[in-house]
Amino acid sequence: MPLAIANPVVLPVQTVTLPASSSVGSKRVEPENPSTRSRDVNSTRRLPWAFLLLNGLLPFAFGLAIYTLWRSTKLLMFRTYHQVGLYGAILGLRAHVAGFKHFVPGPILYSVPDALWVYAATAMLGYLWLNHPSRSMRWFWTLLPASIGVGSEFGQLAKLVPGTFDWMDVASYVTACALATASLHFLRGNGHGWSTAQAAVEKQSSKCTVAPIVTGLETATCTGGEANADQI
Repeated sequence: MPLAIANPVVLPVQTVTLPASSSVGSKRVEPENPSTRSRDVNSTRRLPWAFLLLNGLLPFAFGLAIYTLWRSTKLLMFRTYHQVGLYGAILGLRAHVAGFKHFVPGPILYSVPDALWVYAATAMLGYLWLNHPSRSMRWFWTLLPASIGVGSEFGQLAKLVPGTFDWMDVASYVTACALATASLHFLRGNGHGWSTAQAAVEKQSSKCTVAPIVTGLETATCTGGEANADQI
């Protein structure tokens, strides 16, 4: 006579980590290798300092040098030099290179420095948001520096912002933004951007919840991956 169990006893649910060779039903549970996961995430998120140096710090430094050496000392930045004790040294340096100002074309003196800053800001902000899954957010931060530059120019045209409107400045901002965006697109094409596969690797979890019951069947559910079979 078969034994009937009126009130089956359900054992407590426990969380275990299945080994790489474990299988669930007809499917196989393959927990990810932690070292492989670490390499994938780090390769996606690491900052390439060479890119930030060449496309961020150096353009900013060149633009700052042009302002410091050949632009008017009435600019706000020279007040900052005075506050930090560099004003005297800056004046001496300007005196040594003053003769070269006549050989520097006007666009380089008055349009290129701001364009270099727009390029640097676009490259750095664009890279910091390069891994974001939202395309709209990536474009927002990538276009923000050029938008501020172009907006300030039209603000000058409307007499809302001090300064003189110049179409050359507008063209230089747009060109700088386009070049920086091309550099970012090159990075994304070489695997530094967001990818669904890398996102899946990051989200996947090797832990499964196993609830044994008296019938000998066990239910396994992986919390970070796809649903697995109901029996092992």
